[in-house]
Amino acid sequence: MRIPSGIPDRECCIGPRTGSPIRVLHVTGAMTKGGGVAVWLMNVLGGIDTNRFRLDLLVDTNVECELDAEVRSLGCRIMYCPDGVKDPWGFRRRFNATVTAHGPYDIVHSHRDNIDGLVLTWAAELGIPVRISHSHNDLRNVERSLPLVKRHYARFKRKMLHRSMTFGLACSTDAAACQFGAGWKDDPRIALLRYGIDLVPFREPVDRATVRGSFGIREDAFVIGHVGRFVDQKNHEMLIHIMRKVVDQDPSAHLLLVGRGPLQHDIFNLTQSLELTEHIHFAGLRPDIARLMRGAMDVFVFPSKHEGLGIVMLEAQAAGIPVVASTAVPKDATVIPELVKRCSVSDPPTVWANAIMRVKGQRKVDNTACIAEVSKEHDAANAAALIEKVYLQCLPMVEVP
Repeated sequence: MRIPSGIPDRECCIGPRTGSPIRVLHVTGAMTKGGGVAVWLMNVLGGIDTNRFRLDLLVDTNVECELDAEVRSLGCRIMYCPDGVKDPWGFRRRFNATVTAHGPYDIVHSHRDNIDGLVLTWAAELGIPVRISHSHNDLRNVERSLPLVKRHYARFKRKMLHRSMTFGLACSTDAAACQFGAGWKDDPRIALLRYGIDLVPFREPVDRATVRGSFGIREDAFVIGHVGRFVDQKNHEMLIHIMRKVVDQDPSAHLLLVGRGPLQHDIFNLTQSLELTEHIHFAGLRPDIARLMRGAMDVFVFPSKHEGLGIVMLEAQAAGIPVVASTAVPKDATVIPELVKRCSVSDPPTVWANAIMRVKGQRKVDNTACIAEVSKEHDAANAAALIEKVYLQCLPMVEVP
């Protein structure tokens, strides 16, 4: 990880209020299971040194989410502040009131991508010294398709961001270019902070027959896998059409879909209309992604329209299974090139199906070496230590008495 330059690398550092823990406010979306930001943030919260840091979360929702109780169990306050995108000025009032009531904070760390410029501007007005924008997505293609007025508004918010942020982090080079511009590498304030995944489950033994049997799938069947929320970004509609072409070539093929989301009912209906009901399995949210990848999936297909990085693609490579991914997924997500094939979202489903069938008979690999390769930059065990280092180097230095 490239830590922002120009900052002394010092360990004897505490917060501006001498003797107190450094206080950090994370501004983020709902803490739902399966979200890349939420997974990364939970790894940070679980490993942070609470003697040196106190972390609070301000979430852009007004409903209790799956991970909220776990956040609280780790000693973190979680505060609800909805409608950051739909009602930014109402969000500002609620943000200011929350910070005033529960601060002061030394650091605001915002994960809200397209409204980071607003959030960090307000944080500057409130006198918070360190303001970090953390880019988790590459939305450039999405922004190009926006109406002219919205494109101008997006550029305006990005200008606000560059004026108000003190540091920037990104999960990939594409996410960095989206949030901070093409010249981000020349800005000493900006660094890459790679996502980490929990690699322990990928080392555990898996019984293939048992895993597949739980879904009624034969041990010798060809199984395609996908993990992701049922939202437009993940492109499930195209995935179902791809599966139709795969089944035309291999009538015994299955597709295992892990996740849930607002479009799940529509995708189920599409499955029925294409007569694929017997071939597609909706697994819902699952805590055993590594077990499903290693025990059930022969190939992982990832046709996303855009991604910041793509944690599940890293997981598939750790599992040692081939991946067919869209070219919209950042190149940074390719850790083991021999396992990864790329197709464009503009390619017809037949092209994707043919790519999938070409890897159908690919020799199974021992995932021990795959885990070792993924762990070099993407081990979740390092998440808390890395973010602590960033915070300590970004804060104005205060001598320990």
